[in-house]
Amino acid sequence: VAIEVPALAEGVRAAYLNFRVLERPTVGVAVVGPVAGGRFQGAPAVVVGAADEVPRRIEASMLDGVGADDAEALMALAEAAAAGVEPADDLAGSAEYKKHLAGVIARRAATQALAA
Repeated sequence: VAIEVPALAEGVRAAYLNFRVLERPTVGVAVVGPVAGGRFQGAPAVVVGAADEVPRRIEASMLDGVGADDAEALMALAEAAAAGVEPADDLAGSAEYKKHLAGVIARRAATQALAA
């Protein structure tokens, strides 16, 4: 059994960040999208994992044309990420806390992808 992951196309940037409790990710966010001149060229793919039963793709059209200096668009992504997951309370934290983390980590991952 083998898994092959192709290299990113030229101009495409990616970032993955997570927050862990006891070595297990509580929330993980991946952001992948084309970047030129420090701005997303189209909406990036944004996926939140570990916070929910399944990974959730987050609507990120608000990031089309956005740079790391657009706090309003990045906050809109954070709100969409928080709203896009349905976590459960457990030993790693409350559902409300995990929703908050999803937003914070999504914003940071998008900023990191832009800087890559």
